[in-house]
Amino acid sequence: MAKYAYYDPQSFIVLDWMDTELYNYPERKYLIEVTGQQWQEYANTNNRTWVNSETLSFVTAPPPGNFYKLEKGEWVFDETQMRMVLSDIKAAKIQQIKTRRDTVTADYIIIDGNHFHSDANSRIQQMSLTRMGQTKQIPAGLMWQTKNNGLIELTNDIAAQFETVTMDHDMHLFANAQRHIAAVEALGGYPGSARLRLFIRLAAMSQTTVWLACYKGRSEYRGIARFVDWLTRKVTRGIYSHCELAVEHGGNEYLCYSASFRDRGVRGKIIPLPDDKWDKLPLKATLPEVEAFFRKHNGKRYDWQGALGIALYNRERKDKLFCSEFLR
Repeated sequence: MAKYAYYDPQSFIVLDWMDTELYNYPERKYLIEVTGQQWQEYANTNNRTWVNSETLSFVTAPPPGNFYKLEKGEWVFDETQMRMVLSDIKAAKIQQIKTRRDTVTADYIIIDGNHFHSDANSRIQQMSLTRMGQTKQIPAGLMWQTKNNGLIELTNDIAAQFETVTMDHDMHLFANAQRHIAAVEALGGYPGSARLRLFIRLAAMSQTTVWLACYKGRSEYRGIARFVDWLTRKVTRGIYSHCELAVEHGGNEYLCYSASFRDRGVRGKIIPLPDDKWDKLPLKATLPEVEAFFRKHNGKRYDWQGALGIALYNRERKDKLFCSEFLR
């Protein structure tokens, strides 16, 4: 009698530890015989364990995130799996947008502050009322039910607007829904900072302006950070020490993306950008361009050599000093 690890052939995670000396088990495939030492080391713990299919050994280090698979004992990002899941999520989100569009379309239209029903039956009536209103044939004193003001007198002027207001209403909702659908379709997925993924989502879904925020204040950090601020302004003969790419996050906070010598690389964070310390300039970019930019630079180490070289030998290109780590 022996001991076995029963594992899933797709994810390679151990599903059960089988001690055939003590218990009877149904016939199973995908078993690995376990030594006494391995049983003590792995089976007697509550930790998740995976099987290295190449060496039939065990891996206890968890995957670094979602959509990773084991290959030769190493966790490798599975882009195919990610894109399949992402495709399903995007399809569901697009359907939610369309459902919301249809619900709002059939809710009401607004004429002179009055909310008129806009379901299919109401629209049929309103088309006839439009023609009557345009030819001044609405009877005096005709009362009509609204959603917000109860019964009101339906005048020729109000009735004449039904068709054009309904068309404007539908066109606006359709265009707004298409913008959101296009934003969802443009979203990509990739391993990296959750904040950077949120940055792209905020910029896309809310159509928020992307800002280039340039720092003109004085560093709140003492030591090397304050010295670097001063040195940058000295070298470039400018008023800014560094910049951030930013989108509004709520209140006076922004979701920002930049390269920092102090943080040793390109990263995202949420910080306030008060007007007395930051100058903000709006940037124009398509959503695919924004996504491609983040995919390319997320996680890069700070290019201090490039920044130093520009500071010493290329002072006429002051703008490059801010983004040398991107351009190198």
